This record gives sequence, structure tokens and C-alpha cells, in this order.
Amino acid sequence: DLDLHYALHISELSVSRGYVLASELVTIREFRDFVPDVLYWQIPAAGYGFFTLHSVTLAGAPVQPDWLNFGATMVLDLPDDVAAPVEIGIDFQLDVGGPEADGWGYLAVDADVLRLGYCFPQISDDHPFSVTLDPSYTRVAEFDVMLDLDAGLEFSHSGEVTRSEQLADGLVRYYLHGENIR
Repeated sequence: DLDLHYALHISELSVSRGYVLASELVTIREFRDFVPDVLYWQIPAAGYGFFTLHSVTLAGAPVQPDWLNFGATMVLDLPDDVAAPVEIGIDFQLDVGGPEADGWGYLAVDADVLRLGYCFPQISDDHPFSVTLDPSYTRVAEFDVMLDLDAGLEFSHSGEVTRSEQLADGLVRYYLHGENIR
């Protein structure tokens, strides 16, 4: 039982190629019951081979995760002296494949639509990856998301767009916020 904040920044995105470059900073604000020995991260995109991990940090120090469930669950050991608040940084990219054959399609490139459901690492538990594309088990959390997108690119989202700004390279940065969502 954790009090979590996810900050996600999608700094590059190509709809036609299914490419996403992102960084994530997860803050565990509170361990409510006890401090676990490990954290399990569900990454359905990894189960499909769409996910490439660039780096992981725990409290600012580089760490090497282990993997379970055919690569869909990332495991991070926690040091004995870890205390909240603690930050975990994850840098990754996605190379999403074409339309999903079964038609569920929450993570797919489909004509001019890039579907990014369950595309980023989320703290969960150790359970096997679902071949029927069932969602990961995750707790609700607070989210802040920055999206750097081509001007005019339409997107759907959870939470609220709190502001946007024009970047020097012609992209538009959107800031989104949501509470008690997953």
C-alpha cells in the first residue's frame, strides 16, 4: 500500500512509426503498511517486445532491475534502509507494432492512430502477463504528464490539460494532471 506520484515526460513521438521516447519519475510518498523488499513494475509493452529500457535510478543512483513473466514485469530490489519519500527514475522508448491481431488494440499503431494504453512502467504486484491484454493491477495515484507533440496533433487522455506552451523547436508541450487515476 503506497502513496504514489507519477511524473511522465514524452519528449519524442512519431505516430506513423509508433515511436515514443519518455522519462518517468515515480515518487513513493509513503509506505503505508510496511516497506517491501522489492517493487514489481508491470510493463505490458515489454511483454510485446515494444519496450526498451535505457536506465533506472533509485534515489538518484543507477540500479539494474531483474525481469519476470517473460519480460513483462520489472523487479527492483529496495535497500534495507529505504525511506519515503523515495524517487525512482526510468528512461525508456517504445517501438509499437502494427494493429493487434485480436482487435483489443490498447497498445498498437492503427492507420493514423497510436494507441498508448498501459505503455509505461507502473508499480504493481508479481502476476503473469495476460495474453488477452487484460489490464495490469495498479493502485490509483497522482499523475503529472508532459507531452511534446507536433502542433495540431490530436490526443485523448485522462486527467485535465492544465496548460500548454509553444516550444522553440515548433512542438507544443501539454501539461496534464490527474488525481486518483490509473
